[in-house]
Amino acid sequence: KTGVGMVRMARLLGAVALLAVLLPVSSLFEDQVGVNDFIVKNIGGITTSVFHPDTQKRRLLVATEVGAVASLDIKSGEVNWRQVLGGEETVDVLRLLGNQIVTLSGGGRHLSLWDERSGSLLWDRMMTGEALADSGEGAGGADVAFLPDQNNDSID
Repeated sequence: KTGVGMVRMARLLGAVALLAVLLPVSSLFEDQVGVNDFIVKNIGGITTSVFHPDTQKRRLLVATEVGAVASLDIKSGEVNWRQVLGGEETVDVLRLLGNQIVTLSGGGRHLSLWDERSGSLLWDRMMTGEALADSGEGAGGADVAFLPDQNNDSID
């Protein structure tokens, strides 16, 4: 019986070692915490919000004090998706244009376009010094107007 017990113990240890090798492991570098930790569902205190005009979609689009842009399910409160801008950057302006979200952040210096359904970043630009000089000092000195595409060709 001692030999049978040793065989069972060896098989058990072999199975544990095999599982340890085959199971996926995920981790983050220290500088990625709060930026790339997609498991964290907290979004922070809401500073700006926009209800989706289609009531069937049940979505609330928000910007938060920790620099996150997120989509929330109105009925369940679940976070559909969230994106963190990074650093100390917070959203100054949040607008919904069709199926896209436009954010102006970093004191009016960072303009981004997001997909409303998935939260994917579609377009991202830092405003140059010339553009800021023409408009005042960032978002505080500029009026920002988002105009709809007049003929649906996506280039107006």
